[in-house]
Amino acid sequence: MIKKILYIIGFFLLLAYLSVVVYFALRHRPSGKCSGVDVEMISKSGQIAFMTRDDVRKELELMKFDLPGKELGTINIYEVEENLRKNPLFSNTQVYLSPVSKSLVLQIEQKSPMFIVQAGDSVYYISTDRGIIPCNPRYAVEVPLVTGHVERDYALGAVYDLIKIIKNDSYWQNFFTQVYVRKDGNIILTPRLGTMQIIMGTTPKWRTKLHNLRAFCDEVIPRVGWEAYKSLNLEFNGQVIAKSVDGSPAHIGSPKE
Repeated sequence: MIKKILYIIGFFLLLAYLSVVVYFALRHRPSGKCSGVDVEMISKSGQIAFMTRDDVRKELELMKFDLPGKELGTINIYEVEENLRKNPLFSNTQVYLSPVSKSLVLQIEQKSPMFIVQAGDSVYYISTDRGIIPCNPRYAVEVPLVTGHVERDYALGAVYDLIKIIKNDSYWQNFFTQVYVRKDGNIILTPRLGTMQIIMGTTPKWRTKLHNLRAFCDEVIPRVGWEAYKSLNLEFNGQVIAKSVDGSPAHIGSPKE
C-alpha cells in the first residue's frame, strides 16, 4: 500500500516538473525573426560524409521550409527535426533555436559508408555500423566498389568483414581496386598493380589469407614481378596457388611464417 502511494506521489511530482519545464520553455522562446540556418556536422575523425552544410540547407528548401526571415515563434522545430530524421543518410538530428544568434541550429550526424554494392539493378551502401544506406544519386561518395552476385546478407557479413580488415590495414587499404563476388560466393580481388585476380574463396579466414598473401608478395613477387601471374588462389588453408599467364600452375606452397 505504501509503495502504491509513493508511486502515485512520484507520478504527480514528475507531471508537475514537466509542466514547469514546458511553461518556461514556451515563455522564454526566442522572439524576433530567424536570422538564418546554422548547420553543425557531427562526425568522427576521417569519416566520409555524404552531404555538406549547404547540401543540408538545400534539403530544407526541398522540404518547403523557408526559414530565414520567419518569426521565430512560428517555427515548429519538431516538424523540422522529424522531416530531417526521415533522411536515410542521417543517423541522428537535433534542432533548436538559438536565443543569441536568433538562428535555427541543426546538429546533423551522418551515417558513415564503408563500401558500395552494385548487384544488377540494386545499388546501395553498407555503413560502418553494418547497416544499409540507400543510394542517392545527388550525394555520391568515393568508397570501395563491390560488384557481381552479391546477396545483402553476404554483403553485411563476409564481404563487410573482409573490407573492414583491408581498410584498417595500412598495407592493404590502397592495394586493391575492385571486389567481385562470383555466383558461388567466391570473392575476387583485383590489385592496383598487374592484371592478376586474387581469389579469396568463401571461408572467411580473411586475416590468415591476407597474411599468406603478404608473405607471397614479399617473397615471390620481387623475383618475378606482378605480370608473371594470371591469378593467385588463397582458397586452400595455408597455401597460395599461383597460376602463370600461360595458365599453368607456377607456384604451390605455403608462405613462410
